[in-house]
Amino acid sequence: MRLHFKILFCTIGFFFTQDAICQQEDSRVKISYADSSVYLSEDKKQKLHGNVRLVHDSIFMYCDTSVLRENRVEAQGNIVIIQDDTIHTFSDSLYYDGNLKLAELFYNVVLKNGDKKLFTEKLTYHLEDKYAVFQDTAILESGTMTLSSLRGRYFVDDKKAKFFDQVTIIDGDLRLKTDSLDYDADIDRAYFLGPTYITEEGRKIYCESGYYDIGAGRAFFSNDAVVYEGNRTAKAEDISYDDKNNTVTFSGDAELIDSVSTVSGQEIIINDSTNVITVIGEGRFEDADQIVEGEYIEYNEDTEDVLIKGRGQVYREDGQLSADSISYQKEIDRGYAQGTVIWQDTVDNTTVESDILFYKDSSQYVKAILDEQRPLFTKLIDDDTLYLSADTLLTETVGDTLSYIKAISRVMIYKSDFQAICDSLYYDDRDSTFQLYYDPIVWSDTTQFSGDTLLMVTSNDEISEIIAKNKAFIAMEENDTYYNQIRGRYIHSYLDSNTLHKMNVQGNAESIYFVKDEEDAYVGPNKTVCADMIFYFENEELSHIYFETQPNNNLTPMDQVTDSDLYLDTFSWKGDRRPIDKSTLRLVSKISVGKEQTKSTDEFEEKVNEVILEDMKKSK
Repeated sequence: MRLHFKILFCTIGFFFTQDAICQQEDSRVKISYADSSVYLSEDKKQKLHGNVRLVHDSIFMYCDTSVLRENRVEAQGNIVIIQDDTIHTFSDSLYYDGNLKLAELFYNVVLKNGDKKLFTEKLTYHLEDKYAVFQDTAILESGTMTLSSLRGRYFVDDKKAKFFDQVTIIDGDLRLKTDSLDYDADIDRAYFLGPTYITEEGRKIYCESGYYDIGAGRAFFSNDAVVYEGNRTAKAEDISYDDKNNTVTFSGDAELIDSVSTVSGQEIIINDSTNVITVIGEGRFEDADQIVEGEYIEYNEDTEDVLIKGRGQVYREDGQLSADSISYQKEIDRGYAQGTVIWQDTVDNTTVESDILFYKDSSQYVKAILDEQRPLFTKLIDDDTLYLSADTLLTETVGDTLSYIKAISRVMIYKSDFQAICDSLYYDDRDSTFQLYYDPIVWSDTTQFSGDTLLMVTSNDEISEIIAKNKAFIAMEENDTYYNQIRGRYIHSYLDSNTLHKMNVQGNAESIYFVKDEEDAYVGPNKTVCADMIFYFENEELSHIYFETQPNNNLTPMDQVTDSDLYLDTFSWKGDRRPIDKSTLRLVSKISVGKEQTKSTDEFEEKVNEVILEDMKKSK
């Protein structure tokens, strides 16, 4: 019987060891195994059924059924292609061209390369060059990340892929959308090649280039990069994100803007774990209350603590602070500044300069202490300036009614119309009085005031009264040798425009006054002793004296005077200790300590604290 086709072989469970059709083994697809095989000679094709195994060079193919014709394979069911040890491809159906080494895979396609899996419904795989092309939606899985797009190309050997059209990455809370993306499977990194939108935990990011390290949880965004989070907008030349450290870094002209504040700098780092914002390089923070500037700034959004390293400034409506380093803890209201510190109160026109300074925001408390230089307090008074230095300076505003200054240890004051030294000083604006303790001396023009305690009462920013208590002594320099002198237990001097016009001396009053004739020549020193005396002055000259009781006067002619006639007991002109300008006030080596400086600072602070407490009680 002639048959239109001839059945050459049909065996169930037959093992094929060579290609039944092609003798050119190196270029032909070989049949390694099939449960059954039928060769159709007329169509020159071979049908294989059951556990089909095909080999082409180093490529192994498995399927349920296949048709082999002219070195081409059509296969169905449980398709598996193995190339090398790590490259596996799966699908429901396959068309394979052995001459081109080209595989067309359809339905439930999976391309597995190591721990990476690519899913799609249709895939063209060039096995010779080891790259795959998909024209329909594909999904790449790597660890917790899934990447999808409408079109793409996967270079298996290079472990790189290109994705186009509606590209999406999902990784935990992260969502990324773009139109073009490159993927490097070897380092698990996705590169953005166009406008890209990212969302994560309420944060939205836009950029036009960058990358995302999937396994490491790191990302880099550039080209018009912007981050939106709540009411905050952040932008910079580059933005990087580190999921493990929970930080976002903005680099290059960085700026953060929200409804209440603005932050800018060359680099801004936000730590989501600690809620600390770090600004590096030309840093600036601004809100309704203050402006902070510095080369390195840390700001805690939860605690509102601030740290500035390197030269920095804090500007507020009522003043400013600058130093080489500044820190502030809001919960305990404590600030610390170090290194060329300058604190300014722009309302009161006062300044404190120091090496080290402590401060509080709530009460405008400032404490400056000695380090390499002594602290210096400065106050602008009309066209003049008052300078005050000490080893420790403290100023504070208590409530709405009391502002005070305490100066402790080796106090020096310089103003163009008066100068002073003492061991400790207290001043408050309630009575506008300077209280000088422990060996105080005040100089005004050619007059020297001294006593155990001196009070200087100011009015309209000028000294209106000077009160000397206990061992009160006033010396007025006539020349290098002669001094008019007044002493008593208590002396109350009244000044008008810094000119002495009245002096009330009480308790064991004594005076030496040089009498002159009509030609202004010295007649001699006139020594007066009286319980109480009142001196009146006109045009800086003694006008007359009022004696409360009968005085004892003794005029000694100049040719008969001795030292006892020229000077009262305890007289000492201390012009060498008088501050001559502001330049020496901060120099520790220039400070002359008074002979009577024996009281401790703690005693003074206790006395001043008593005064403050008493004033506060009166104000209630």
